[in-house]
Amino acid sequence: MFDLVRAVLRLSRRFTVAVDGPLEAELGLNIRQLLVLATVVDGQDTPSQVAESLGLTPPTVTRLISALEDQGLLERGQVPGDLRRCQLRATPAGETLRGQMRQLSRHTVLQEFGRVDTAAVSAAAASLSTLEAALDQAATRPSPGPSTTDPQSQPLQEARA
Repeated sequence: MFDLVRAVLRLSRRFTVAVDGPLEAELGLNIRQLLVLATVVDGQDTPSQVAESLGLTPPTVTRLISALEDQGLLERGQVPGDLRRCQLRATPAGETLRGQMRQLSRHTVLQEFGRVDTAAVSAAAASLSTLEAALDQAATRPSPGPSTTDPQSQPLQEARA
């Protein structure tokens, strides 16, 4: 499992380097701002939903929302019946920018990775979906502790012995 995690992290860094830089340069927002905007456009309409969806802290999301609001890309409104909460909505400019983000992301991915065999990509995507479902299912079960058959999961002292 450790080798799989390392491979996924390497690929994640590779994808991030290839896609994030061009998005930030072309659209004028940092990647976190772009992700918050995309999350709101895609249906998460409260700051707490955005924070949970992106794995960010509420204060970080509040600052990002404020920056997007200052740029006219998001609006905050009140939740009917609950004056303590706010509801987020992308402005027309925010919706347009989200469309540009999707188009630029697709273009960048095709330019950077379009030469990879489509059968290999489809097989990897299917395998990752299966793994994600298995991880979600395992998260609901109690942990059995380290495996005694996998040397990579044994404590460091035992592996050195």
